[in-house]
Amino acid sequence: MKKLSYFLSMLLICSVTLFTACGDDGPEGPGGDDDSGIVDGGGDGDGDGSGDGDGDETPKPGDKPYDEYEYSELTIEEQKEKLQGDANALLAEFSDVKDNKTVAVLQAFAMFNPFNEDDEDEGGIGEEINNTGKEYYALRSDIDLIKMSDFYGIFKYDKKTGEWDVEESSSKLEFSGFPVTETQTGKIVITSKTSGVKIDSDIDEEWDDETGEYIDVVVEQVELPKEVTAKIYLGSSEVGKLEASSAIKDNKTIPTLSELNFKLDNYTIDAKATKSSPNVVTSTMKKGSKVLFEAKADLTGNMDKLAQENLFETGVMNGNILINIYNKLAITGELNVSAYLAIADKADNIWDDYYNWEDADEAYNKTMADGFNNCTELYLVSPSDETKIAKVQMRAKERTYTYGGYWISDERWNEETEEWEIYNRYIEKYTVTEYWDTVACFVFEDGTSIDAEVYFSSGFDKFINNLNKFIDSFLGEEE
Repeated sequence: MKKLSYFLSMLLICSVTLFTACGDDGPEGPGGDDDSGIVDGGGDGDGDGSGDGDGDETPKPGDKPYDEYEYSELTIEEQKEKLQGDANALLAEFSDVKDNKTVAVLQAFAMFNPFNEDDEDEGGIGEEINNTGKEYYALRSDIDLIKMSDFYGIFKYDKKTGEWDVEESSSKLEFSGFPVTETQTGKIVITSKTSGVKIDSDIDEEWDDETGEYIDVVVEQVELPKEVTAKIYLGSSEVGKLEASSAIKDNKTIPTLSELNFKLDNYTIDAKATKSSPNVVTSTMKKGSKVLFEAKADLTGNMDKLAQENLFETGVMNGNILINIYNKLAITGELNVSAYLAIADKADNIWDDYYNWEDADEAYNKTMADGFNNCTELYLVSPSDETKIAKVQMRAKERTYTYGGYWISDERWNEETEEWEIYNRYIEKYTVTEYWDTVACFVFEDGTSIDAEVYFSSGFDKFINNLNKFIDSFLGEEE
């Protein structure tokens, strides 16, 4: 699954970079100071988050197919202002997260984490659990089959001692009694139903006297659940709930249907994967009825082969992808996974073809980036006004470091004068390549290419300031 993970990670880099790559100091790169690119438009562009930003409707990325979108007439700087306004509007949607009851319970639980083995004085259970007679950690490492029920138990937080009291349970995993507010405590209850399907989780090599060779031996298996439910309480009120289910039949096929629903007070996260023709994966995040984020991918091919890690027996795999943020910014386009995996497989031989690591590193990253570009047709678009911003690609980037460029002074002994003297000398600048990397870049209508990290390194000061304020508020560090 390594090559498929690499492919998916590139997609993730492309999407996450959109709003998270903003920073005060961005590395220099090709086109970093080039404002000639043509990007997307819309909004009032004042960068304060007012925008149109009503978010009342979050359509799929327009009624028009993405390949029919026209490029925006905004300049790069004008587009940045629009994106900053959209980002601030989205951030404003999360202004009530600090008051979210589900989040408050989960934050409190993290503070009093009963599984913190390294800090037993602060409530970590290590020795306390063993004193109950049920040795969780020893059991976990000794058995051949791990089931959800192996982790069942009732953990009650004792405010006086700051420790967790533990009771055995055959029906649930429960944590209760940990402080959330001055007057209320939290409770989390987790239950599950097993599918009876087991997968290998640990394989060792052992010597076989009969064959005179080492053979793979399964030493540990995990029994997969078909349903998991977690209920989150503040006091006696249920404030959050997670439900996950999967139609698991065996360990050689992908489930025909997998679903997840997570309610966090007034927020809802849904995910669904359907094995069909085509195979479809969807995910949404809503605040009330308003969609803040959505993702969808459909892919042809035999997904069951993926469960068996037979990447090249899946048949032709291609499809479409959509990652839509607040209906303001989206990545959408087509993928040819099969072709990319074949390129990635050949790229593995590069490490054997080159004498030194530096040349191999450069060739490998260039091959992977070119392969991604040849096997995808992805665009950064504005769904709300149905315009293209740029084509999304990857490129191999040389990461360099410059040394020198300064004076140093040292003390030397002068044999003629028989005295110590100060000598000044200048260290010339020189640049070395430390490694090569694969980065996302935006290619605009006129052919200008700008690395995403460079694009987002300037022009987003208002958003960064608001983001920092939001984080401080969320962590309770407001001035």
